[in-house]
Amino acid sequence: MKLVQIIAALAVTFGASAALADGMAKSHYPAAPPVVEALPIETGPNWNGVYVGAGLGVDYTRDSHTYFDNLKYPSHQSDSAKDFMGYVSAGFDRQVHPGFVVGVFGDVDFGRAKMSGRTIDAIDPCCVNRPYNLQLDPSWNVGLRAGFLHANRTLFFVDGGYSEAKLKYEIDGYNKVDQKLSGWFIGAGFEHALHHNWFIKGEYRYTDYRNAHQLIASSACGCCSCEQVDRFKSDIQSVRLGVVYKFGERREVELQPLK
Repeated sequence: MKLVQIIAALAVTFGASAALADGMAKSHYPAAPPVVEALPIETGPNWNGVYVGAGLGVDYTRDSHTYFDNLKYPSHQSDSAKDFMGYVSAGFDRQVHPGFVVGVFGDVDFGRAKMSGRTIDAIDPCCVNRPYNLQLDPSWNVGLRAGFLHANRTLFFVDGGYSEAKLKYEIDGYNKVDQKLSGWFIGAGFEHALHHNWFIKGEYRYTDYRNAHQLIASSACGCCSCEQVDRFKSDIQSVRLGVVYKFGERREVELQPLK
């Protein structure tokens, strides 16, 4: 009986010693930090880099003429035309600050606005009722744009720059003049990220060719002749919608811890 009591006492003593030693070891070494898993999340497209684009639209062209005849007396006339157009573009954007983007671009508009009518003259009868035809050939434009981002997926921008086009002028069926038109443009629009590298873009643009270009034409009318100078001015309003492809990796990825 005494032998059993001695064995039980030794077991209790060794058990307590082991527990105490284990507690001291655990208190001596800090617990390892818990393992936190993370998930990748997409924060939005990257707005930096080179892009190309193409689209369609509608042009509304207004022309004004101021005729000066042999007597240097002015007569005024205007006409307008609507036409479908297409364009191609290329550019480079840079996000200079969170939520703010600037860029440079160039585009070519493929529209052929055509107008026709008859000349007027308040003094010289030889300069009246002369048939004319006008055609604006494709124009090219270079400019800058700047805008702010909404939710990092939609860019609202304004732009502006230089524009140049070619004018074909024909009067009386044989007096033909080809002349370069130079001017400026301003516009505003949006660009929205669709999927990966693809974006959709819409824009309103106003182009002004109001540098008075003189188109000289002459014709004979019975016993008299007419020499006219036409001070031609033109402005174009266009609404366009297209798609944009941006080169490079367009997604920015962050790791967000799981809660």
